[in-house]
Amino acid sequence: MQKKISIDNLKYNFKQIRSFLSPNSKIMAVVKSNAYGHGIKNIAPCLEKLGVNFFGVSTPKEAFELQSLKSTGNILILEPVLPEEYKLFLDKNILITISSIEEALALISITTKYKKHINVHIKVDTGMSRCGAFPLEVKPILEIFKKSSFSRVLGIFSHLASSNRNDLASFKAQNELFLNTVTNCKKSGNSFEEIHLSNTFGALHYPQSHYTMVRIGGALYGALPFPPNLSPIDLKPVMSLSAKIVQIKTVPPNTGVGYDHRYITTKQTKIAIINAGYARGIPYQRSLAGKVLINGEKRPIIGAVSMGLSIIELQNQDIVNVGDEVVIMGRQGKNSVTVYDIAKTTASLPYDILCKVGQQT
Repeated sequence: MQKKISIDNLKYNFKQIRSFLSPNSKIMAVVKSNAYGHGIKNIAPCLEKLGVNFFGVSTPKEAFELQSLKSTGNILILEPVLPEEYKLFLDKNILITISSIEEALALISITTKYKKHINVHIKVDTGMSRCGAFPLEVKPILEIFKKSSFSRVLGIFSHLASSNRNDLASFKAQNELFLNTVTNCKKSGNSFEEIHLSNTFGALHYPQSHYTMVRIGGALYGALPFPPNLSPIDLKPVMSLSAKIVQIKTVPPNTGVGYDHRYITTKQTKIAIINAGYARGIPYQRSLAGKVLINGEKRPIIGAVSMGLSIIELQNQDIVNVGDEVVIMGRQGKNSVTVYDIAKTTASLPYDILCKVGQQT
């Protein structure tokens, strides 16, 4: 299986996003999970050249990998860092997220002990019930940091729970709670360099939630958590996948195909075996449900998808050879198989598909 990354499409998507947003809205490029499976080593330097100077990652490993690429942008670890890992970030110029009073106390203890710096953003739980401090805990956390000579709170953020454009009530409730929390903190003499709430969904649908910065993930890669026809901007897929035909044969009627003979031919059938399976780009749930592109035409996957192989039904008129390209995700000729197509037949999400493919290639 071959994964191709279109840097041109990445640039196109970024420019579409940048032109849609207010000039005052900074963009944090979310490159967690190896840039959603696309490869952080290629994606991050390109985005930095386009003007991105803030990156969001998930783990310490990702943060240090990004730093190793000589990135000069700010790096924020969006998920909680374990207290025993705090020492790794002393004077490393990497921002970490604080989500509780306990985390704040543990961090200040470490920075005070070693007399070295770690700066942070506070995450507020405004309705997702995932990581984040409750709004009433934010002021006490700020008071803890005011006593420190080695750590500062540089930002505050929260995360939207809904990616449904029709769920306006959920957005309004979270935005109001977040705004009230920030306002109350400012009234108490606190200030923040960065205030951010919007993910891709919020950035594209709710301009009132842009604050100083928006976090853009999936849209950079041409994927959205909602139907693409609801997007206010045009985006192009950055990743495509292809495989090769490794064998061609014709089997008679009433022949079982693949594991457990989940497919039985009803006629003499021409088939192609391709070198991609559930360990290499084709989810098992695509068995008997998915399609690929051969010579620009959609052809069905028959039988159960194997670990490294899949079986494709051909038309008698198809002229194919061993070694021919088969598109699993992407465009060939006039037709395409999109990440949305794959997500739909696997009862999954576009982001899930992209991240898993990234792990396999």
